Amino acid sequence: MSRKFEIEWPDFGVVVSVDLLDDENPELCEEFWQGLPFQTIFAGSMSAGEMLKIPVPFPMNLAPKEKLVFFPEQPPGTVVSMGWGGLLLKYGTVVEPFRLPRIAKVPGKLDMIIASNIFLICARLKLGSIAKLMILPI
Repeated sequence: MSRKFEIEWPDFGVVVSVDLLDDENPELCEEFWQGLPFQTIFAGSMSAGEMLKIPVPFPMNLAPKEKLVFFPEQPPGTVVSMGWGGLLLKYGTVVEPFRLPRIAKVPGKLDMIIASNIFLICARLKLGSIAKLMILPI
C-alpha cells in the first residue's frame, strides 16, 4: 500500500488526495515524506501550461537521469519534483519540455471536477493574488 498525502487549498475548500510513488523514486519520496506536513503558498503557471507549482520549504535531491520522465507526456494528476524548487502538479496540457522525476500521482484518472477546481483557482490567482496551500500526510 502506497503512502498518501493531501494537497489542500483551505481558502477554496478543495482537497486532492495523492499517492507517493515509493517504488519508482524511493529516495525522493522519503525526503518529501520526512518534510510533511507543511504550509506554503502558490500561484498558477503563467505560460507553461496547466500545472501548478508547490514550493517545498526544504531541499530535495536531484534524481538520476534514468528516473526522469518527459513531463508533457505524463497524464494529468502527475506530480514531479523540481529538486530545491518544489513540486509540479499537472492538471491538463503542459507545453514546457521538462524532464523531471515523478514522485506522486492522483490515484486513477484526475477527476474532472477536481481538475476544473484547480483550473479556476489558478485562473483567479493569475490576477495577481496568492493562495495558502497545505500539504498533509494521510
